[in-house]
Order: sequence, then structure tokens, then C-alpha cells
Amino acid sequence: AVAAKSVVVTALRQEINRPIFLVTYNYEQAERLYEDLASLGLGNGDLLLVPPADSMIYQEGDTDFDVIGRRLSALSCLQDAKPCIIVAPIASVLQRTIPPEALAKHRVRIEKGSALGGDLDEYGLKLVELGYEHSDMVERQGEFSRRGGIMDIFPSTENLPIRIELFGDEVESIRSFDVETQRSSGEREYADIAPARELLLEK
Repeated sequence: AVAAKSVVVTALRQEINRPIFLVTYNYEQAERLYEDLASLGLGNGDLLLVPPADSMIYQEGDTDFDVIGRRLSALSCLQDAKPCIIVAPIASVLQRTIPPEALAKHRVRIEKGSALGGDLDEYGLKLVELGYEHSDMVERQGEFSRRGGIMDIFPSTENLPIRIELFGDEVESIRSFDVETQRSSGEREYADIAPARELLLEK
């Protein structure tokens, strides 16, 4: 039955140019459907599995930035009306999250050749407001670090961190890099920085 649904969804995906949202009874069913769709060639950012958050957004405890990142990736896809497929169990759908207007307001795009809009100290404060944590070296989603005119950010919705190099206040380069080797995996023209949490505390 899951395979038949996947074939129908894949055919539908070719016909419409907007998000498809699939809701399942539980997470195991969502995983099976996601894996089946992936086996049919879907992926590369246009197939998203949305897990339920382990805790309520206001509870204390360790933050699972991977879960938050996948949830925010789906929300961003819906907000941009991109042609993607989102698979989510009902438990994920029923959990409260960041309002659409707040997500739109707090998503930031950094472009190569553009001015950062203030120095790195100011930008660091902005990242903290977005829920990011300062670290000596980024190791996981939701962290950032700064060394001179270089800032590393691990966006919540990305699989790799990015390194931003400045010349004055101008963005000279944006590169993705590997956390373990610190080696660059290619230069980028821009990077989108989404909030690192589903609850943002403003002044």
C-alpha cells in the first residue's frame, strides 16, 4: 500500500508546481513512506521528513537542532511555496511552532559581494536573537563562531556549516565546509540563515 501511494505521489509531483503535504498516523509510517519516495528518485532537498519535537518549545533540556532544522526546513518550503514533498506524522502537525510571519521576519539571506550590514559583533548578536549559540568551533546545527574577519555558521536547515569571509564589511566569499576536516566543499553565491529555534525571545 505504501509503494502504491508513493507512485501516485511521484506522478502528482510531476503535475503540480507547489508543495505536497502528506500526513500519516505515526512516525514509523511516515518513515516508510519517506524511504519509499526516496527510492523512486526523489530527494536533494525536495523531499522532507518532519519529526515531532522531543519536548515542548518552552521546556528546558538539551536542544535537538537536527529535529528543529528538519521542522524549519519544511516550514520554509511551505512558506516559499516550493515544489517539494513533506511527509509528517500527525504528532508533528499538531505541535505548535513559530508563526509564519515570525519565520519570514527572521530569515536572513547573506549574499556574496553584499555588505553584511554592520560588523561581526553586531551580526553575532543578531544570530543569538535567532537562537544560535556561540562556540569556539562549530560542530552542530545552531552554532556559530568568529575568528577575526571570518564567521562560521551552522544553519539549522543545512547539512553543512558555512564560512563567511569579509573584506571590510563586504562579504568576500561564502563556502560550505566539512566539520571534521574543515575543508571547503565549494563556494556559494548566497546562504539562507533560518532561526535555530521554534521559539524566539525578542526584547
